[in-house]
Amino acid sequence: VALLGLAIYEPRRVDPLIELRFFRSAPFSGATVIAISTFAAFSGFLFLNTLYLQDVRGYSALQAGLCTLPMAALAMVCSPLSGRVVGNRGPRLPLFVAGGCMVASAVMLTRLTAGTSLALLLSSYAIFGIGFGSVNSPITYTAVSGMPDDQAGVAAAVASTSRQVGQTLGVALT
Repeated sequence: VALLGLAIYEPRRVDPLIELRFFRSAPFSGATVIAISTFAAFSGFLFLNTLYLQDVRGYSALQAGLCTLPMAALAMVCSPLSGRVVGNRGPRLPLFVAGGCMVASAVMLTRLTAGTSLALLLSSYAIFGIGFGSVNSPITYTAVSGMPDDQAGVAAAVASTSRQVGQTLGVALT
């Protein structure tokens, strides 16, 4: 309802909060969809895996957190590398790596049981971390590069908001 109200009200304003015509830009809209999807996957991943580690495997909160360290460490390492690749070659390669790694990790996690080996679990977390670390720079680059220079701040804000919406949807859906 709020989105419908925004779509009806904003175009009629002299100085709209956000120009809805920007969503006609494929790079801008694509970056928004990628941000929502990626962060929904990330928050769903953290939510479900924490429950799995604690409830199914019987790990303490500390042990569950330590198991997710490969994901966090590789996301931290891959994020600046992704930024360099985006700066040198554009966003396609990091987006491809991000999508491929996140899908591969998800496929690996589809057959979890209480007896799944810790090595398989940690490797799937590491692969997810590579994918998640590779996606943030291309999202921002694509959203901002598709807009006029005077709207770059708005584009970055929409990308950031899309990330937050994705996180909320990811936990809600899982």
